[in-house]
Amino acid sequence: MAVRVLIADDDLDTHQFLHDIIEINFKDVKIERALSHKIFIEKISTAEDPYNLILLDYYLEGDNGEDIISLIQKNKYQDVLERTVLMNPTENGDERIKNIAQIKKPFSLDDFSNIIKQVCVEN
Repeated sequence: MAVRVLIADDDLDTHQFLHDIIEINFKDVKIERALSHKIFIEKISTAEDPYNLILLDYYLEGDNGEDIISLIQKNKYQDVLERTVLMNPTENGDERIKNIAQIKKPFSLDDFSNIIKQVCVEN
């Protein structure tokens, strides 16, 4: 069965880079993209099967500047955070993200590969 991955980032170059890395790490994979918070929330709320892995840019904001973690919590999709790797988390000690897998850009391919496999295995 294919590993379902959702990449949520507003940068197309990041999407392509992550797409390439994911295809190296998983034999059978289906990758979807969300370029905005609206598309991200729509995809996680309408998915028939849950995503195995979500790569989420911490700085993906809502229309009124609301951060993506607040949007997830407000829409009651907290369970998706168990399958999420948060990219570029804040340095300000945001307690809401302390239990979410995280990686900072730039990252090594080995580090990235290890963390995405860890999240997929655990869930």
